[in-house]
Order: sequence, then C-alpha cells, then structure tokens
Amino acid sequence: MRQISNLSNFSKGNSFYYTNLLIVDGSFRPKFVRMQSSVSFKRLLKNLIDTNTMFFEPICLNNILKHLIEISKIRYFESLHEDYLLSLMAFKLCNPKYIPGAYAIYREHGRNLTGVTSKDTYRQLLSLEKSIKTLMAFRHACGELMNTVEKLLWFVSVLDRVMLITHVIITKLT
Repeated sequence: MRQISNLSNFSKGNSFYYTNLLIVDGSFRPKFVRMQSSVSFKRLLKNLIDTNTMFFEPICLNNILKHLIEISKIRYFESLHEDYLLSLMAFKLCNPKYIPGAYAIYREHGRNLTGVTSKDTYRQLLSLEKSIKTLMAFRHACGELMNTVEKLLWFVSVLDRVMLITHVIITKLT
C-alpha cells in the first residue's frame, strides 16, 4: 500500500510516475517482467521504458504535448514509435518518480513492431526505420537540453540501428 500512497502526492507539478512492466502474450500468459527502477539515458535509448507504465502530472504532460505538436508539423515524423518518443521526452523534460513494487500489464500482440523478433525481414526493417525517425524526432524536440554524453549516446544509438538495417539488407535480401 505504501507504493499506492505515493500517488496521493500527485499534484499539478512537472513529474511523472512509472512502474515495472509485466509483458504477457496474446493469451495473457506472462512472458517476462521488465524491472524499470534503474533508468539511465543509455537504457532509454534502447527503448526499454514504456509509456504504459507512466502517469503524468499536468505540467509534465503539457510540456510534452507542446513538443509533440511541434514534431507533428514535420511530415518526416509521421510514422514513429510513439510510446518510445513519449518515454524519451518524459525522462528529459520532467521529473521521474518510480513506484517500486507496482506493475502495469502489457499484452503483446502479433502486429507489434517494437521489439520485433519475427523473421519477417520487412517488419524488422520497418521497425528499425521507425526507431531512427523516433530518435531524430526526439533530437529535434529536445536536442538543446541534451548534454555532451547524452548526445554521444544518442548518436551511437542511431548508428547502431543503421548498422542493423545494413546487416538485415545484406544477409536477408541479397
């Protein structure tokens, strides 16, 4: 109950609260638990924090929405991993508060693109392309707030995805 009482302090501030994530399959059988207590920018870039586990205070939410509206005006950013972008922005623009011992349930369905493990080459390529666009949108919205180490980690994360695309094309499409 202590974890739930943390939410009683929910205010009009610039914070958001997040929990652990229980991933279940299409039949609601548990697949794995993603413990999210230790969050770093490097971990965020790997798309390991999900907005299904987040609760936003009004100032935080409005700050994120302001940036999302600007991003939505750029046609290149029409197809993104929205949850991924929201979690990146939340951790950069707001104050994170972890709720230990609490879990959100996320049901993976057959058409998920995030975390694609399918052998479908084109779905893998689409997911990687969307990841790069999402990282570009984040940089567009929050780049001026990133320190040197975060910028370097961001760049490496983009390059990693470009290399994965190259690998998929070379090994599966040639």
